Amino acid sequence: MPVRFFRGHHGRPPNNTLADRHDELRQRSLAFGDSEYKDLKWRFSIETGRNGEPVSVVFVGLEDNGTVSCYWPVPFMAEVTQLPDSSYTAPEAVEIAPPEVDVPTADESKSG
Repeated sequence: MPVRFFRGHHGRPPNNTLADRHDELRQRSLAFGDSEYKDLKWRFSIETGRNGEPVSVVFVGLEDNGTVSCYWPVPFMAEVTQLPDSSYTAPEAVEIAPPEVDVPTADESKSG
C-alpha cells in the first residue's frame, strides 16, 4: 500500500499531496477492493515546530477534496540526548586506492 508523506497540519494538506499516482491507484484497488476506503489517499502528516523538529505525526485518510475522512495520531517521544564528546573516538583513517575502471571491448559488451 503506497503511503506518502507531507509536512503540515493533517487538516490542511497541500494540493500536490492530493494528486494520485498510477502505482498508488493500483495498490489501493488491491488493498481495499470495493470497500469504503478504496478512494482515500493515505498520508502521514508531519507537523513541525519553529526549528523544524517534529511536533506531531498523524496517519490520515484524505478524500479527493482534502477532507479528512479518518485519522490516527502516531504517538512518539522526540527526545535527543547529547552524549559527551569523550564517549566516541573515530577510527584511524585508511587510504584506499582508486578503483580500476576498464572500458569493455565490443566482444565483452555482447556477452554481458
